[in-house]
Amino acid sequence: MNDITVTQVCLVNQKNLDEDGRISTVSLMSWIYETAVITAMQSCGCKVVVRTSDHHDFCHNLSDCSFLEITGRPVHAGESSMEIQVDLFAENPRHKKVLITRSYLTVEAVDNQMHPVRIA
Repeated sequence: MNDITVTQVCLVNQKNLDEDGRISTVSLMSWIYETAVITAMQSCGCKVVVRTSDHHDFCHNLSDCSFLEITGRPVHAGESSMEIQVDLFAENPRHKKVLITRSYLTVEAVDNQMHPVRIA
């Protein structure tokens, strides 16, 4: 497993908003999962699938954000799986970077037939 950090910037546009004008949970979760998968694939060098995810408490109002910064990094590796920490940040109107949520996703390395492969 390689010790890496992946950073993505996601622009928020109309298709990412719900009917109240806030960033939709579907968009947020999609970006979190995408960052976790990219991080895991770059770390272990093979295809992965997400098995579980935890800690999706969005603790700030996201209605005034035009972009989000998402970082992912592996925090633990097992024989064929790893835990990825994904942090989601937004810039508030005072131009301060604010942590929105920290999520942990467990991914499993798999081959083309979706069977687990050894990474450790």
